[in-house]
Amino acid sequence: MLQLIAQSTVLLRGNLRVESADHSVRDVRSGQGIITRAGEWARYSTHEPEDAEYIAVCVPARCRV
Repeated sequence: MLQLIAQSTVLLRGNLRVESADHSVRDVRSGQGIITRAGEWARYSTHEPEDAEYIAVCVPARCRV
């Protein structure tokens, strides 16, 4: 049985670009967060010279990052 996973991500340092399946793009900055709902597709990337540091919490806790 496939179990869908939701993910909450909080950015600690740097910036992330988050792309979704509908090709929308959101820039997430330090101190901000984003929620990916169960079944949603998202791709994270960095678009600035510095790396990004973030915490991702998955529910249920079976996420591979």
